[in-house]
Amino acid sequence: MKRIIFINFFILPGILLFSILNVAAQGGPPPPNQFTEDKNRRPGLLEMLGLTPDQVRQIRQLNKTLQPMRQEAQRRFAIANRALDEAIYADEVNEELINQRMKEAQLAQAELIKSKTMMETSVRKILTQEQLIKFRELRERAKQNQPNPEGPPPDRPNQRPLLRKGIRKPV
Repeated sequence: MKRIIFINFFILPGILLFSILNVAAQGGPPPPNQFTEDKNRRPGLLEMLGLTPDQVRQIRQLNKTLQPMRQEAQRRFAIANRALDEAIYADEVNEELINQRMKEAQLAQAELIKSKTMMETSVRKILTQEQLIKFRELRERAKQNQPNPEGPPPDRPNQRPLLRKGIRKPV
């Protein structure tokens, strides 16, 4: 009994205090707009493009402004896709409902494309001609490093096809 009291009143609060002090002793995140020189870290896109601090500030402001709109568009697109899946794989086929859900998914996808285009166009306007050329090169290199940048992944003949919701078709 005395051992339980000792643990409850001394050991557990000690561990809690140690944890709090340990977290408090850690430094906060590095200040924004400063690039740290770490030999083991790959440079980020902003560093590779050689953006000025003013350009970095403008891009961060754009991201802060446009990101909520893009996240909302992504959320709506995911919901529309889920609703379309449910209509397609419902117990009874309802062509009218499927067509309605498909139109909703198309509208949500169009909104997503619009938000992406707005962001990329705004960033494009901030870049100098040299930075734009470098950006295109980096983008092309990233495409080449992808397994199949032009289309869907190759078929895997040893696996059974999957339904959109991740349920295997009956054999």
